[in-house]
Amino acid sequence: MSNFSKALDMSSQNLNKYLNGKQRPGALLQSKLRGLGCDIEWLMTGKTSGENEVSQSIPLMNIPVYAHVNAGEKKWVVSEEIVDYIAVPKSSDSTLFGVIVKGNSMYPEISDGDTVVLSAKAEIKNGDLCVVEWEDGDKHLRRVMFDKNNIVLTSKNEHQYPPIITNKNKIRKFYRVMKHIRNY
Repeated sequence: MSNFSKALDMSSQNLNKYLNGKQRPGALLQSKLRGLGCDIEWLMTGKTSGENEVSQSIPLMNIPVYAHVNAGEKKWVVSEEIVDYIAVPKSSDSTLFGVIVKGNSMYPEISDGDTVVLSAKAEIKNGDLCVVEWEDGDKHLRRVMFDKNNIVLTSKNEHQYPPIITNKNKIRKFYRVMKHIRNY
């Protein structure tokens, strides 16, 4: 035991706390244990790495990401050029695509440079964040609230981008935001 504690650069008393389950190893100790060939997954969960990988794997699919949109401005433009692909959990929704947001109308919820994953066929409910396409092709990234015959489109920055109230008939298409990926 003294050789093991020396290899980990700790006292035998501290090592006993881990061996008796009184303390869990932190990131630094886990790194040292990996360096000695220990299976951290087995140590922490009782399962081997292979067992956890199989049971926790999530099937993914790649979707295209298009160049920016102008968030909050009247003209919202999606480039036809694919600038990247991102992996998202596999879905039967073949309409999924990503768009890089330009502008801060939804800040701090969504910031300039963030990516939103949109669906053209997902159900839209009150309070959903959507890209709303008008009859004339203009688009806005806004939160959607439905009233009897009207739709209220709100932003996070209502001083600069006031709410828009419009008739449902003036909207051509909704693209629901399914996922938001921060650009750190």
